[in-house]
Amino acid sequence: MPRNRKGPLPAVLSPHGGPHTAVTLGWYPSFAALTALGYAVLCPNFRGSTGYGQAALSSLPGRIGRQDVEDCVAALEAAVEEGIVDPARVSVVGGSHGGFLTAHLLGQHPGAFRCGVMRNPVTNIAAMVAASDIPDWCYVEVLGSEEGRRRASPVPSATDLAAMLAASPVSYVDAVTAPVFLMLGSRDRRVPPLDGLQYLSALRGRDAAAWGPPPPSRLIIFPEDGHGLDKPQTEFEQWINVMWWLKTYAGSTDAKDESRPSKQEAAEAALVE
Repeated sequence: MPRNRKGPLPAVLSPHGGPHTAVTLGWYPSFAALTALGYAVLCPNFRGSTGYGQAALSSLPGRIGRQDVEDCVAALEAAVEEGIVDPARVSVVGGSHGGFLTAHLLGQHPGAFRCGVMRNPVTNIAAMVAASDIPDWCYVEVLGSEEGRRRASPVPSATDLAAMLAASPVSYVDAVTAPVFLMLGSRDRRVPPLDGLQYLSALRGRDAAAWGPPPPSRLIIFPEDGHGLDKPQTEFEQWINVMWWLKTYAGSTDAKDESRPSKQEAAEAALVE
């Protein structure tokens, strides 16, 4: 939460990657910078995250793109109901599986978000399975733990490919109305950059007569980075660009109590990353 600010606040929904990881209490420079700029940051540990027991962890495989999306929406609705978040000023930012959820949220809930940012996102599992260094992930997360292990193959069946495509955000790309910003690492072996490029191509090339003109979009490719986009200079550049994107499309962060951080505080926070 921003310092000395009262809700409802502009917010950034930031689902984590994995999906079987979790956001824990700790210092996250990127989140600190966002709060210094006036955004509340909402980090839902959806069902399937670690730390909540085996039943919760095992509930997600076979349900990605549905259960995790529903949980993110439920967390956002709870924050709105509590008066913390302004529903008219919400953006979504995520990487890897968090990027998968970002793309799903933009496509399944058009109009709910001012803009979205995706870092090396999973967008088409049917394409990713042939090139990823973890093809088993594609089977297990789409088909379920037992069924996925049983059906995993170097050559996916037409039935399995159809299931992977149906679970993928690219299936909802025509419905996206919010501006989209993608950042990709050329050396990503986990989610090869072709995944994000295909999504962007589908977004920009959709049938405007049927779905309306595509929203603004932007792409940055980091040629020396892999999946994490975690080289120091890359981290600096990506978060500076994320903040610019939010400033451009997410709306004002002005507080009603006029206790927003000073320009110096915001600049110092941005430079931490």
